[in-house]
Amino acid sequence: MKKILYLPIETIVRELDARLLVAHQAVNRGYSVIIGHKHNVLKAGKILGSGVYFNKAHGPENFPKNKESFGSNIQYVSLDEEGLVFVDDEEYLRNSRPDTLEHLDIVFTWGSYQKDLLIKKNPALESKTVAVGNPRFDLLRKEFTPLYDLISSKIIKKWGRYILINTRFAPGNYSRLYGIDYVEAKIHKFIRFIGRQPTAAEEAFIVEEAQYYRELFNQYVKILKVLSEKFPDINFILRPHPSEDIINWEEALKDLNNVHVVFEGTAIDWIIGAIAVVHTGCTTGIEAWALKKPVIAYNPNKKEGIEPPLPNKFGFRINNPAELCCSLSDIINGKSKKTKTDIYKDQLKLAGKYIENISGDYSVTGFLNAIGEKFGNINNSSGFIEKNDFRKLKKMETAKGAVKFIVLKFLSKHQSSIVKIAGSKLSDFIFNRFKKYPGLMAEFKKFPGLGTGEIKHKLNYYDSIFYKNSYREYQVMKIATDTYVIFRNPER
Repeated sequence: MKKILYLPIETIVRELDARLLVAHQAVNRGYSVIIGHKHNVLKAGKILGSGVYFNKAHGPENFPKNKESFGSNIQYVSLDEEGLVFVDDEEYLRNSRPDTLEHLDIVFTWGSYQKDLLIKKNPALESKTVAVGNPRFDLLRKEFTPLYDLISSKIIKKWGRYILINTRFAPGNYSRLYGIDYVEAKIHKFIRFIGRQPTAAEEAFIVEEAQYYRELFNQYVKILKVLSEKFPDINFILRPHPSEDIINWEEALKDLNNVHVVFEGTAIDWIIGAIAVVHTGCTTGIEAWALKKPVIAYNPNKKEGIEPPLPNKFGFRINNPAELCCSLSDIINGKSKKTKTDIYKDQLKLAGKYIENISGDYSVTGFLNAIGEKFGNINNSSGFIEKNDFRKLKKMETAKGAVKFIVLKFLSKHQSSIVKIAGSKLSDFIFNRFKKYPGLMAEFKKFPGLGTGEIKHKLNYYDSIFYKNSYREYQVMKIATDTYVIFRNPER
């Protein structure tokens, strides 16, 4: 088996920096790394048929149906990107499906809690399940925050003092780019991925979930109108989940001069510069806590059992508008009685159960160590950077496929502007022309593009962290749209 690591990416703002951290450490252990848009990385794996293929979810649908079709020298590993926040243990197990993970050679989990759930359900997984945390949380340590300082300083220069509002309301505000509503999409997911129709109780929960988040959407619109008036000198940046419909937010908040709907940059970029972070059941609440920012979990619905409870256990939990206004006023004026240090100490033990790398060694180190121990027969030399391999990869993308990527990326990126300029009828006509690609258009909202310069910049930054400013030479070569191979030439 060749020493190749495949790193497909679905959501740039959430995954790219962490995947590049993995790539950086892997390349410096002698791997070649193929990174980029998930469809093209999958194609590259099929063409080359050798190496370690890493995906963001455990399910077999994320991999070829059988290893023979992918190459006998491919090994599968995964870390469930959504495996930190879940409504309850039953939902985690339903999504992870521990009885269907025979295709995986290593099952990585965020923490010991999730690992124990999988093994209890399927004891056969014990020998191949490893709790490593997530490289995303490596990046929250103080040595990595300078990576975000330049962008954060630009954000502060543009927006001044701001409070960040992170939402995770896709069930009630599902992006129109998907072409179907959330309930339909969820039922389709049951049929396709779990292999059955949802039970009556499960379908009732999906319907209730969609209604719950519609109500939460409306509650946030109401409170933002209050906050906008109460704190006219503070900007409120609403950063929706990539699966949400941004246009609905823009319409609902268009008359509020100091409330802005923005979806650009990483969550860390925005958290670092914020006065405080407000959310409901969102992973960014835990990220903000880890960065020692004031965090408020705001939920006036006061209904349990629908949203993930873990993120709401960090920072302050507030259920009514008056208390929210009071707490934000204290934070803005530096009068908050609850110190960030006290909160961090109280909640560190809880975080340790669910996030292996909240302290101790880096997640990326545990990840690559586990792969090295499991696949001791990996070729020590790269063995991959050969002319014949590149000739194979150059055939993976047709001109038609490249053009489709460009068009769909443009439509998804400029969806809001197209609707404003062209009007609803003309924009509906434009988007309906591509209705057979609703999933792809939604995907490109999550993956607007990736360039060589960005990759090299971050690899060099990681050099400064791990090798004390001793910069190394990396080869970054484009093999398809938004897809690259990264390697280092063997030292002579």
